[in-house]
Amino acid sequence: MFEYRIWCETEATHVTVWADTAPTECPNSAGHTIDPVKTVITQSGEVSLTQRVVKVEKVNRLAMKFSALSIYSYLDDFSDDSGIDVAESFGYALSPEGFVTVADGETSAEVVTLLLETQQTKREISATMVVFEGSPTFYASDDDGSSWTEITSDVALSLNGKKWRLKAVLTPGDQLAAWGFDVS
Repeated sequence: MFEYRIWCETEATHVTVWADTAPTECPNSAGHTIDPVKTVITQSGEVSLTQRVVKVEKVNRLAMKFSALSIYSYLDDFSDDSGIDVAESFGYALSPEGFVTVADGETSAEVVTLLLETQQTKREISATMVVFEGSPTFYASDDDGSSWTEITSDVALSLNGKKWRLKAVLTPGDQLAAWGFDVS
């Protein structure tokens, strides 16, 4: 059993539902249109109730920051590693609770998002990270990772490129629960 977060186009909001397989319709109404590309698993049945409540509350606050009026947005809560560019990342592990951590035996980790390409330059990026433990360092790139600018969560940054990525640098003890960015 998994908790899925679905984007309901009709309501212009995220809706959550527990199910064994990915839902194909909005749980609020079968007549609503959903965007299946934005459907993600937010929780697994193996996570304790306390962890699930805390994490879901934080991820929901993160998701609310991403407006339907945004040009491009990206949200990942690490229920799996599908949003991580494994070719650009190293030294990380996913905990059973859905956190990104430094893998056993590693002294640090770098986790990089998949590439998000925009059509126009000179955009504002607002990044948000949900950190459970520690203090990872975060970076944004607008040139597919050729150069990185250190960023602070929830502070808008103006960049000029078209190829957006986020990167988190973790040290042992850091636990990253979710991250996302909104390009407008």
